[in-house]
Amino acid sequence: GAWYTIGVSFYLASQYEKAIAPLSRYLDIATKAKREVDPSARTALARSFFFLERYDEALPLLAANEAEKPSGPDKSKDVAANFYYQGVIYFKREDDLRASAALRESVKANPQDPAAIELLAESLMRRARKTNSAAVWNEAAEVSEQLRTVRDDDKTAGIQGRAFLGAKQFDRAVVPLEKIARADKSNGQAWLFYGIALSRSGKMRKAMEALEITIQLMPDSIPAMSELGYVYESDKQYQQALRIYEKAYAVSNDP
Repeated sequence: GAWYTIGVSFYLASQYEKAIAPLSRYLDIATKAKREVDPSARTALARSFFFLERYDEALPLLAANEAEKPSGPDKSKDVAANFYYQGVIYFKREDDLRASAALRESVKANPQDPAAIELLAESLMRRARKTNSAAVWNEAAEVSEQLRTVRDDDKTAGIQGRAFLGAKQFDRAVVPLEKIARADKSNGQAWLFYGIALSRSGKMRKAMEALEITIQLMPDSIPAMSELGYVYESDKQYQQALRIYEKAYAVSNDP
C-alpha cells in the first residue's frame, strides 16, 4: 500500500524521522485487518527508531523479527543485522548478558561480520571483568580468534591480546600484544600488557626489556614496577628487584 511505499522510501533515503509515521500506519492497518505484515516494513521501522536512538521503541520491533527464518544469504544477513542492533542497544545499556546473547545470534547468522564479532568480544570481556568468570574470559578469547580470521589488523590484535590476558592464556597473548606495542612505541599501556604477557609466559629477559620501556614511558606506573620487580626477583636479581620495589613504594606513598 501507499503507506508502506512512502515509509520505506523515506527509510531508504535515511530520512528516519519521516519514515516512522507512514510505516507505523502501515503496520497498524495490516495488523487490524489481520493481514500478513511485510517483515521489511517492520525492519525499516525498527531501524529507523534505532538510528534515531529511540531504543525502547526499536527493541520490540527487532525482537518481533527473531522468528523469521533465513532462506538465503541476503535474508540471513538481514536477520544478523537485526540481532546486531539489539546487541548494540544492550551493550550501550551495559546489559552484557543480553548483549552477548543477541550478538552470538548475529554472528551465527553472519559469521563474516567483523563488527558483530568485535562487539561480542568486547561485551564478553566487560562481563568477564565484572564477574571474574574464567568461562566468559575463555569465550572472549575464542571470539577474538574468530575475529582475526575475518579482520587481521591492529585493532583486532589489541582485542586478542586483552582477551588472552584475561583468560590467562599468556603464551597466546604475546604475539598480538607485541604487535600493538611495536606499532605505537609511545603507548605505555601496550608495553605494560606485553611485558605482563612475557612475564607470565616465563620469558623473563624479554619481559624486563618491555617493562623497562613501560617505566620510561610511564614513570609512576605501580603495576609496571610491581611486575618488573617480580621479574627481577624471579631471575634472582635481588638488588634490581629491591630497587624497583623501593621506587614503587615511594611512588605509592607520594602525597
